Amino acid sequence: LERSNTIGGVWSSQANRWSRVNTSEPAYRPRASNESTAYVKSRSLHPSASTVLGDLNDIAANNLKSRIRLQVTVNAVEKADGSDVFYIHYDDHRRGCQGRLKANRVLVCVNRRIGNLRLVNFPGEDLFEGYIHYGVSNNLQSANFAGRSVLIVGGGAFAAENARNAIECGARKVVVLSRRRGTVMPHLLDYLNFIRPYS
Repeated sequence: LERSNTIGGVWSSQANRWSRVNTSEPAYRPRASNESTAYVKSRSLHPSASTVLGDLNDIAANNLKSRIRLQVTVNAVEKADGSDVFYIHYDDHRRGCQGRLKANRVLVCVNRRIGNLRLVNFPGEDLFEGYIHYGVSNNLQSANFAGRSVLIVGGGAFAAENARNAIECGARKVVVLSRRRGTVMPHLLDYLNFIRPYS
């Protein structure tokens, strides 16, 4: 059950053209669509957004075609007394009806960290003489990082991605500013190990 009108979550709604999986292979290894027990070896370390979306669409088309329902809002999940049965109550906006599913397990895959784009305005931002971009949904396509100092505000996956992108596009200096310590580090360290393997 998916609330939006397409599969892929943030890979569809917010990923950049240059977005990549922030973990090394084999952590990203989807099942092959033609063999339920086989796994596809990823085509590269840190697969791109287009690879991820291609894999998701392939899996959806070949393995889950009749099982995915788009534009559905889950209203409640209730467990039946004394059993392992769950009832999922939902609104199907595409068909204009309500429904109920019965299941033995419920897996909730919601994006609690990224969610909808949140615009942040800082006091004095209008006085800044440089460029301000949001690093999602291909907002940085026109950005020129060559020889520039870049400040990344945030500490999540998109922060690591945009730090990587700035480095790859020739930034002179990249600084990541985050409220919490260490949140970007696993992604960034994994990337640095990828581009500079230890000898």
